[in-house]
Amino acid sequence: MRAKAERPGADAEGNERAYVAKRPARAVDSSVAIAAILADSEQHTAAQQALADSDLTIAHVAVETYSVLTRIPPPHRVDVETAAAIVEARLPPERVTLDAAQHVSTIHRLASARIGGGASYDGLIALTALEHDLQLISQDRRAARTYLALGVRFQLLE
Repeated sequence: MRAKAERPGADAEGNERAYVAKRPARAVDSSVAIAAILADSEQHTAAQQALADSDLTIAHVAVETYSVLTRIPPPHRVDVETAAAIVEARLPPERVTLDAAQHVSTIHRLASARIGGGASYDGLIALTALEHDLQLISQDRRAARTYLALGVRFQLLE
């Protein structure tokens, strides 16, 4: 009887096999979601690709995207029904969020990282990404500071 393989790259019989690195699951933040939806955005094409490559949607990103679509200046502003339909159609359908216990610790974690004000919402997105082992895709350089402070993996679109 042969011993089972103990080294990476070998199967149970000791034969070499190709190692294929699995990419981390990805999610966009609302800066990318909005740019992907608005055709006249400077980052529209890159944002569309990033959104297409997303695996999941952070629930707070879906709400932020809906909020922006219903409050941006005309001609891009849409009514609430249209905004809901756009979010449903364009963002990956599987939603992730923090559970109640994790929400309890969120404010303390934000305060410990010296994150406050509007950046708190970026922090909520970052903590959700951390909890679900997601890489965030963003075009928001301001949010990147929050993502760095909380230790989330992220990529800025150029």
